[in-house]
Amino acid sequence: MHSSILWFLLAINAVYGADVSNCPANLQQGNTLKVYQDHCYEFNIHHLTDWPHAANDCKSRGGTLVVVNDLAEQDFIISALKLFPFHGRGIWIGYTDAEKEGTWKWVTGETSTFTYWASGEPSRRRRFLLDADEDCAIMKYSDPAGHWNDIPCVKQDPLGLIHERYPYVCEYLQRATATTQPANADTSQPSTVPSTAA
Repeated sequence: MHSSILWFLLAINAVYGADVSNCPANLQQGNTLKVYQDHCYEFNIHHLTDWPHAANDCKSRGGTLVVVNDLAEQDFIISALKLFPFHGRGIWIGYTDAEKEGTWKWVTGETSTFTYWASGEPSRRRRFLLDADEDCAIMKYSDPAGHWNDIPCVKQDPLGLIHERYPYVCEYLQRATATTQPANADTSQPSTVPSTAA
C-alpha cells in the first residue's frame, strides 16, 4: 500500500515538476509555477486580461505565452490546470494569426505542425456585429481535453459590457545548471590550422 502511494507521489513530481529551482529567479516560486521537460510554466489563473496584455506580461519577465509543441505538452498543461481551483472558460495560449489571416504562428515566430483545434475551429466567425477578427487562441478549459478555440484578442464592445479576458500561462526556459569537468579534462578547442611539426 505504502509503495503505491510513494510511486504515485514520484509520478506526480516527475510530471508536474516539483523542482522549480532552475526556473528564472524573477518568478515567484509557489504552486502556480510548474516544470515540464526543460521549461518552466507560470499559471496566471487569477489574472484575467486580454491577449496582448498577457503576451506583454510574459515577455516583460523573459518568457512567452505558452507554446504547445505536442500532445504530451497539451496534456501536461490541461492536467496542471485541473490541480487549481479554476473553473473558467479557457486560458490564452501564444497562438495567433493576427499578422496574416489564416496563417497561425506561435508568439516565438514558429509555425506549428501540431494543433489541437476544437471541431469547427478555427472558425473566424464574429459572434457580434462589432467583434474583431478571431485572431488569438485559447485552450478551452470547459473542454476536458482542452481543445483550442479562436476568439478576438481584444473585445471591441463599445459599451464595455463584454470582455475577452482570460487567465494565461507563461513559458520560460530553465536556467542552465553548472556542470563540473574532471580536473584532467582537455577544454581546448580543436585547431583547424595544420600542424607544422615534422
